[in-house]
Amino acid sequence: MKLLKISKLAPFAFLPLMAIEWAGTSALAAPVKTKPAVAPKQPKLIREVLGTEQLQGYEGAFGETFTLGKDTPINFTMKSAEYTVGRANIGDAAHWPKGDEKLLVLHFSIQNPLKKPLNFSAGYLIFKAIDANGVTRDYVGDIAREVTGESLRIALNPGQKVEAYTAIRVAAYGEVPKLIVQNWYERQAPIVRYDLRGKVTKLTAPFGDASDASGATAPRLVPAKAGGFYPVTDLFDARLDAVAYTTDPINSAVVSKGKRYCTAIFTLKNKGLKASRISYSYFRADLKDADGEKTDYNTSMLKASRDEEANAELQPGEEARVRFYWSLPEKVEAKTILMQYGYDRQSRTYAFEVPAP
Repeated sequence: MKLLKISKLAPFAFLPLMAIEWAGTSALAAPVKTKPAVAPKQPKLIREVLGTEQLQGYEGAFGETFTLGKDTPINFTMKSAEYTVGRANIGDAAHWPKGDEKLLVLHFSIQNPLKKPLNFSAGYLIFKAIDANGVTRDYVGDIAREVTGESLRIALNPGQKVEAYTAIRVAAYGEVPKLIVQNWYERQAPIVRYDLRGKVTKLTAPFGDASDASGATAPRLVPAKAGGFYPVTDLFDARLDAVAYTTDPINSAVVSKGKRYCTAIFTLKNKGLKASRISYSYFRADLKDADGEKTDYNTSMLKASRDEEANAELQPGEEARVRFYWSLPEKVEAKTILMQYGYDRQSRTYAFEVPAP
């Protein structure tokens, strides 16, 4: 029988396999330690409310110049602002607040930053105010030249600057905390925000409520004195000149027994920028007597010295004298004449104090 020859290395031929087996056994018994997996970072949650995204913009201050827009740029500088219960004349329109409103009038300059002419008109800019009630109020839709009051429509030459103003009807109560100015043609371009608190010229007596230290609240009933003009309507200021009593017939009407007429002469002044006609329907004049009773307007407005209805056209700045009258008990004195815009019962009322006889 032939025997196989075994190499001297044969006794160690299985060592590599054994080593592998031992290593595997060792691995099962004591697994190799690895670093724990790191969980991916979660994005930070941001609370979002639809419809409340704030527009990108700058915090503006009076006197600072901002370029609004890039493709259709305009340089804008806010100069000052004021509250008023009077009118803001822009072109042929007299913008006038109702009894629960006041006007925020904005004074600013615009300048062409381009190297070519720029056609500017009211539609170039957007003005929005957030009033004390949190209501967003739009501007009146027009812009005026500062000096003349005419609507501003102009071809601005390169570098040309123009002074202008516009107005926004806001709540009669409280300060306007925020104003936004924006380029109409570039709605996504940065806007300018102004914090107006403490920066707007206050209402003065008697147009401001003395109980409001901010000077930003306009009363609905304004005390008025004889001898001064007050913005009673959108176009006309009124001044009480004289009050008298008579038992003579007025406009062919004989006063009832035990009564007398109280007559009041007013001067009316056209404060608009165009010719306008006065008539009885343009005003509402009620009378309150010393007993607290009110006599309603009799829808008659006469010429100051003639028993003829006043119906004249007044040019800008022109005046006319008119007469109102009421029937009162013979021994009762008139106390207050309540003057109002005749076409709007929601307008502000001016309470003219009747001078002592």
